[in-house]
Amino acid sequence: MSLHPTTPLWPILLFLPIVLIGLMLLVRGLRGFAIDDHPICRACGFDLFGRPQGATVCSECGAGLANPDAIQIGRRRRRPVLAGVGGLLILPSLLLIGMIVWGASGNVNWLQYEPAWYVLHECKSSDALTRDAALDEMFARVTAGALAKEQVNELCDLGLAAQADLKTTWLTKWGDLIEAAQKGGRLSPERWQKYFANMMQYTLVTRPETRRGDDVVARIVEQTARCGERSSFNAWIDTTLLPSDLVSSENTQLRGRDGSTFSAHGSGSIGHEIKLDPKLLAAAPDGEKTLRVRLKVDFYDHWTNGLPPALASKTYDLQSTWKLVPADAPTVKAIDDPGVRDAVQKAISIRRLELRPNGDEYVNMSIELHEPPVPLAYKVILRAANGREWPVNGIYIQKNSRTSWGTGGSVKGLAADKVDVIFRPDERTALNTTDMHEYYNEEVVFKDVAVIRPTPATKR
Repeated sequence: MSLHPTTPLWPILLFLPIVLIGLMLLVRGLRGFAIDDHPICRACGFDLFGRPQGATVCSECGAGLANPDAIQIGRRRRRPVLAGVGGLLILPSLLLIGMIVWGASGNVNWLQYEPAWYVLHECKSSDALTRDAALDEMFARVTAGALAKEQVNELCDLGLAAQADLKTTWLTKWGDLIEAAQKGGRLSPERWQKYFANMMQYTLVTRPETRRGDDVVARIVEQTARCGERSSFNAWIDTTLLPSDLVSSENTQLRGRDGSTFSAHGSGSIGHEIKLDPKLLAAAPDGEKTLRVRLKVDFYDHWTNGLPPALASKTYDLQSTWKLVPADAPTVKAIDDPGVRDAVQKAISIRRLELRPNGDEYVNMSIELHEPPVPLAYKVILRAANGREWPVNGIYIQKNSRTSWGTGGSVKGLAADKVDVIFRPDERTALNTTDMHEYYNEEVVFKDVAVIRPTPATKR
């Protein structure tokens, strides 16, 4: 039988020595102490002291005395007080240990009966089961308002320290606790701001090689948020270029503010194409370069019309390296293999092709990509029966990956109810990523895909 994670072991460790001492006293009390060393008939207790030499039977009861076990040496007197003390030590201790063992087998949550200081100590346990059970109990107490303000502060400070320690895996239970304290009005504004300030981490990723004449492709990757299990928060991000190799000091603002929604179960990224200074580029040798950016992130717990003051703001200085190569250097490879064309087509599913309902001649397209045998980088094109084509945004995916794409574009003049959807290989789409170095060079066509049109509003 295994113990339930909430089973307290300290009572067992504390009372087990008491049980052993009580058992020793009970045995000594029942056995008693010797009051003489006379031979005694074990059958009837008759004192055989002074019996005739050679007598083989007890003169009192007639029991045989030839067997060595028939005679007991010495008379003993029991010590009832000592035995009683031993019993008093044993019975309560065994009862408590028995209750704990019974509770463990019956899945009893003992932590709900433990003092807060003990549960708080268990929250720091290196044993995952013990720690998680303690965090669940503390969450219940915070939600019920059963902790004193000092206890809530101590608990949340532990969670904030765990959040700030990027070397450890984040436990969303800590986020749940902190957010529950905030919801119940028990968390100080300073701690709530600190919670947001440590919630997100960002990484700057650049395409390893950039040809002369191309822009540097960079992505700011948002790591999974260190927040609660079911939380969703928002941020506005201003990105500024810092002094870097081949970047003009005049071109510092990449673009307007980027909005971002993040949670504990997803990550995202923001792409940038960074133009190099032509004069600096002309004078620079090929080789490794550095790119540096600064993010100013304002955090909010919800979107509103007309943003209120941010709950927290934080600045991140990020850096990445890339390599400048000649203009004719091959940085992406086209894969020519007609043999996998059918497998590629099976890996692509067009779920929906719909004109935007507000009538501005824009199409939304939903595409599922399921484990293609080769990496794909396509320009998506719609083609009507008369041969007219409308290019929309591209898609890309690595080999053996899965993803869903929502893409679209302007389709002014599209009147057809069905179109062919063409996936045309596109080197530029691959070059506009940070991690695609090859792509499949065969076109795939889906015939007669229905165009869903908005239903006209009913007049009343």
